[in-house]
Amino acid sequence: MASRRNIERLLDALAQKLPKDARRSTLESALRAAIDGLPQSKTRDRLLTKQKSYLGVLQKLLREKEADQGACGESVAEDVVQEEEEEEEEATESALAPAPTTAPYAGLEEEGGVAALLRRCEELLATAMASMRPAARAEEALAGLLALVPPESPDAWGPLDVGNLQQLAGLVPKAAAAMGVLGADETPVAWQRFLGLAVISVVSVAESASGEQQVSEMGDRLGTVGAIVACPAAARGALRCLATLNAVGTASATLLVRLARTAMPLMPIAFGSRLFGAASCEKPTRGELLALLGALRFLRLVSKSRETEPGRDDSSVVAIRNLLEIRRTLQAALGRDFDVTPILPELGRLVEEHSSRLPRCKALKKRLAACIAGPRSATTAASVTLDILDALAHILHLNQLSRLVACSGLEADEDERPDTRAARAKAQGALFFEDVAGGEAGTSEAVSEAAAEAQKRTFEPIEGLEDLQRSGLGGSSKRPKRRRKSVG
Repeated sequence: MASRRNIERLLDALAQKLPKDARRSTLESALRAAIDGLPQSKTRDRLLTKQKSYLGVLQKLLREKEADQGACGESVAEDVVQEEEEEEEEATESALAPAPTTAPYAGLEEEGGVAALLRRCEELLATAMASMRPAARAEEALAGLLALVPPESPDAWGPLDVGNLQQLAGLVPKAAAAMGVLGADETPVAWQRFLGLAVISVVSVAESASGEQQVSEMGDRLGTVGAIVACPAAARGALRCLATLNAVGTASATLLVRLARTAMPLMPIAFGSRLFGAASCEKPTRGELLALLGALRFLRLVSKSRETEPGRDDSSVVAIRNLLEIRRTLQAALGRDFDVTPILPELGRLVEEHSSRLPRCKALKKRLAACIAGPRSATTAASVTLDILDALAHILHLNQLSRLVACSGLEADEDERPDTRAARAKAQGALFFEDVAGGEAGTSEAVSEAAAEAQKRTFEPIEGLEDLQRSGLGGSSKRPKRRRKSVG
């Protein structure tokens, strides 16, 4: 009970010191700094193991910051009771079912490759379905897999074959059922990234004329299954993985057609309707803009690849027959849901940087200058952005596209900087990993001040400590040296 009282005081101190409109990343930094400053104790261990749930309590306290203290105290008490109930539920579950191993994928990467990892993921999802908390267990299974086979760097997990694609196509509906995401408006990040992994997996299969038909069939299957189980938010998360794929700019026509089969069915789901209601004050995020710009760039690359191969049989590219229709849908979403006027100056710098490689450079510069100098119009800005994006499709690198999105003024996504090293170490069963990057630089002054105040309030002061220190018992044990007198 003492540790719970300490935690209540810590969260209350953080809520008092932090601004009420603080972002989630600021709250995470403040809570992490407060935990790091605590001595080794049950309070510190409890905060570390339940950090995510206590972050939710801190967010609730900030929302209630202007209310009276009684209401805030009742809210904290309710959260503590809820936490106790969750602990009892976890204890019951652990008694009824075998406890999950701390390293579910340990050793499989070296022994059986990707196939063994996918088989283990299927086993973990089956175990999750039989547990009392299937969504949480399924999310842990996907997070461990994604730590070892990240969709952001497919080169790290080596070549795949048709059998691996078949495994992925079977895992997608099982993961959706276990996590309970069918029909949901919001979905976990792990599910979105796993869907992105399924979308881009076709790129890692070696090109072969004899086996291309099988790869195409599996690509169609992955695209169809993904479109069935994905909600708009999950589809946007998956397309974000496509946007961060560096190989898209230099991919062959065959690889682009493969990606079109898996990715294009998700595009109308992701951006076919308004992101938010007309009366909503919510705004899109950088990740959603990145997903949209990446999808538009990808469609342009697919279109140009078809132009360079005029003799290609359309029956082999059945997945991209609606390319122009989907492109119009995405273009409408760019002008309707996003204000891209803040990124126009950065677009100008990109055009200037690659002016020698752009065929219509002067016309693009003229349109861009008129759009910047003229009246503010989201539709006109979207049209100019799309024209420049088309011209730069083959030239643009991921860091340039990310820099462009960073200039939009939109808020960053919560998962923009995931701790992939820690997740990978946990999945492999490693107790330690080398933190060569160090801590996050630039912790805000509000975070530091709140953490210091929280540490002051967390533990009760020990009476009489100052008297002990003044009496010498708490000080140094060394005596001052006496100076010897000289003889003679």
